[in-house]
Amino acid sequence: MRPAQRNYLREFLPAMAAYMVLLFVSQLLLRQLQAVPLRVLVVLLPIVPIVFVVRAMVRLVLASDELERRLQLEAISIASMSVGLLSFAAAFLRGAGLLPVDNALMLVLPALFAAYGIASWWVRRRFRGE
Repeated sequence: MRPAQRNYLREFLPAMAAYMVLLFVSQLLLRQLQAVPLRVLVVLLPIVPIVFVVRAMVRLVLASDELERRLQLEAISIASMSVGLLSFAAAFLRGAGLLPVDNALMLVLPALFAAYGIASWWVRRRFRGE
């Protein structure tokens, strides 16, 4: 494993663990709070570790060579366009009453992360000629 990948995991794993803990804690606290400013702070609390996840991802790309950067650019391009198109289609379906999903915006970032992982795997596989 390259040093950049080790640094990425060192930043990524604790941030994801903190996200999971804060997501659970914020939901518990939210039930007990009535004041709107406190509710806003508590509900946004899980976003803080996700900022560190994104930072780790950006730092990994910046620490990469040209080939790795190109592969990452292709993967993020495929992922963002795929999720963008799916979100666009979902909005039309929701508008027509055919997709009964509340809080659909909450699914965009996790979908982007998942699509990025799949696209990254596919781009690397294609590059190796498999």
